[in-house]
Amino acid sequence: MHYHNARLLEQVHVVVADLAASKRFYQAILHELGRTLSAEGADFFRADELLVTGGKPEQRSHVHLVFRAASAQLLTGFVAAGLAAGGRPAPSLVLGDDSKRCTLLDPDGNPVHAVVDATPASEDKPGLLEHKAPFTVCE
Repeated sequence: MHYHNARLLEQVHVVVADLAASKRFYQAILHELGRTLSAEGADFFRADELLVTGGKPEQRSHVHLVFRAASAQLLTGFVAAGLAAGGRPAPSLVLGDDSKRCTLLDPDGNPVHAVVDATPASEDKPGLLEHKAPFTVCE
């Protein structure tokens, strides 16, 4: 199967119960992945397509986010930074020498993964990726 290596989503909007706690968490894990917030205000923050706003606990989103990591070495920092910034270990936290993924829970309890995606673009069709499945399984 071929999948385009381009933006599919313009924005993912996540509503959280405690914006300050979520901002600390997401800033920390994004920093470990070499990213920063692209915008912020009193009632929101943004990192590229990810928009996070505060709301009442009953309004919060229930999401499952997966971030790309450039290398497996970044996963250790991702976990350490996330835990230090208010994240919690997920039941399926996997991290080892051969690990290509890890999972944390954000301050609202949403699963947040970092995965190493080493699938190269197809040489004959730049911008296309070769995948055997249309999704990444994160346990």
